[in-house]
Amino acid sequence: MINPISGLSYVIALGIKYPESVQAKRLASSNIEKYGFSRIYHFHVRKTGGTSINNAFLSLGNIDGNEFRREHNAKKIKRSLSQDRVYVSWDRYLINQGNYFYGWSHYPKHELSVPDSTFSFAVFRDPVDRVISHYGMIKHFSDNNIDHPCMKIEKLWLSRGGGVVDFVLQMPKEHRLNQLFMFSKSFDINEAIDNINSLSAYYFTENLEDAFSDLSSKLGVALPYLHSRKGLYSASTDENIRNNLKELLGDEYLLFTQLRHST
Repeated sequence: MINPISGLSYVIALGIKYPESVQAKRLASSNIEKYGFSRIYHFHVRKTGGTSINNAFLSLGNIDGNEFRREHNAKKIKRSLSQDRVYVSWDRYLINQGNYFYGWSHYPKHELSVPDSTFSFAVFRDPVDRVISHYGMIKHFSDNNIDHPCMKIEKLWLSRGGGVVDFVLQMPKEHRLNQLFMFSKSFDINEAIDNINSLSAYYFTENLEDAFSDLSSKLGVALPYLHSRKGLYSASTDENIRNNLKELLGDEYLLFTQLRHST
């Protein structure tokens, strides 16, 4: 399904030998003329519905975006071509280089230097709902012996007999407050707000269908509305658990509330 991208020379970056693709550079240079922007980059916060958006972009041209993403993720060099569109992910060098139509990763903003004239966006979610979803995903993987790469570290956050609050207590701060950390290395709310406001757009999981519509309109592409990775494990929560979680996620709630009030 994924077309190969020709490379005529190589460059060593971050200890990796990259084929330098004239074709990728040529296709990327035509984005301005075709779409009015040089590239699209998604600052993908985990468990916010971002995979659904990624799959929609990968589905352009009536292909199976989920299957395309699996093939793409299996590649050592995360650069793929589909119908004259170049996609990159999970690679700081390729993301910063800018020769693509659409890129994404979970890397925080301070670890990247995304080029100017990029249409950049992110999706945010109620912090309690986000960590409950994260817990449900890891619990599902654990209960079903699913060997997802994240399990090497994140299965350790599950406490035997513990629930979602214990899970969140075990999470490193950059994962627990991931929405804040994505836009401020020091977890500074004002810095995060400034960085988020520098994006071309931002959306909310609670209104994800509106995000598809707005992105389609702004970018001139017909994104199919998809809902990928629906939760397969329903965590038991009550008002007391939610209140405990909200206390643990206090700074991120302040960020989320400000973002909500500014839209």
